Amino acid sequence: MITFLRQKSILPMLLTPGCNYKSNLSDPLPVTIQSCRIVPGITLYESVLPGIPGGRSLLSQIGGTSLTPAENKKDYYWPASLNAAMAYITKQFVENTSSANMVTIDSLENAYKINFQIEADANKIHNAEDYGMQVATAIFEWSKTDGAHQAYKYIVDPAYVPPAGPGLWIPTPTAFGPAVHPHWGDNRSFIANSASLTQPGPQSHILNRLNRRFMKW
Repeated sequence: MITFLRQKSILPMLLTPGCNYKSNLSDPLPVTIQSCRIVPGITLYESVLPGIPGGRSLLSQIGGTSLTPAENKKDYYWPASLNAAMAYITKQFVENTSSANMVTIDSLENAYKINFQIEADANKIHNAEDYGMQVATAIFEWSKTDGAHQAYKYIVDPAYVPPAGPGLWIPTPTAFGPAVHPHWGDNRSFIANSASLTQPGPQSHILNRLNRRFMKW
């Protein structure tokens, strides 16, 4: 089971560098975090939540809608739910990856499906896979409303003019490239208002002097 969870949880991270970002920029960190950690992590947890004694849905706490199994909880084989959910959500977040990577996702899912047939009856597996797909679909649709959907298509904004002032971003050597995802701060945060409530105060005079020395160096 540990190997199963490890493979399912790190697969999005392994595949992200293979995505075609249609840009000369390297893999943007915000996109990687979104596609490799946050949403897949929620999906993994929610797909097996009904099988966790005392478990609480994260979706209902972050603005999504939690789901309830249609059948008795004992009529599900929860690893099959996780398998189906993670395969679906991974493919949605690396939709522009290579066909070889898509085959990798399908192959891993099918390999576990074969193993599950030895461990549980077909009805439990079928129920679980249906539930996993429902969970993954609901989470993906929820994720599309946060402002980061298909962010790989708009890594930079040619019309964006960075604000000027102490402590604000400026292009850096050697490429002096444009700001990456300059509107990312407008996206919905994982926890409501967490970004607006944790903004740093004005930059100190000491930091201003250090910045000037750094830029001269």
